[in-house]
Amino acid sequence: MTEMTRLQLDLDGWFCLIDPHSFASYISDAPTRADQLTRYAAERQREHGLVIHLGPDAALDVLAPATPRTDRPVRTFFHSVIASRGVLAAPTFKELTGAAGFASRRLVTDVTPRIARPVGRYLVTIAQYEQSPRVTLAIAPTSRPTADPSVPAHTIPWV
Repeated sequence: MTEMTRLQLDLDGWFCLIDPHSFASYISDAPTRADQLTRYAAERQREHGLVIHLGPDAALDVLAPATPRTDRPVRTFFHSVIASRGVLAAPTFKELTGAAGFASRRLVTDVTPRIARPVGRYLVTIAQYEQSPRVTLAIAPTSRPTADPSVPAHTIPWV
């Protein structure tokens, strides 16, 4: 399993955290980006995972474990995700979109980072700061579904 200190955004500034056993792959003969993003937003509402775009300026930034800080985040996003079988996976956006259109293509491969967590619901919080570490990630147990009210249910955060 991957330690949380080894997670990073992809080359385009995307971060994906999914339950690999519940997140439904988007299969289409001609997948469009709009269709995929709509599907990913629906999967977030089902608490199967989240896809977030921090932008190209954040490309390859490491997601540091959240710790108390004196500076305020530029922006934050939070949502609950269920780990149905004790693991969350962090595929790249390219892995997710590359699996679209191919029923035989796996969302999670042997090299996809994974985070072990006991079976349950977790509140995932991502915060972006101006100073290093610029992006932080917290994954904490929660007993109820939680959604960031600032992000409409049908959209991907910060796209």
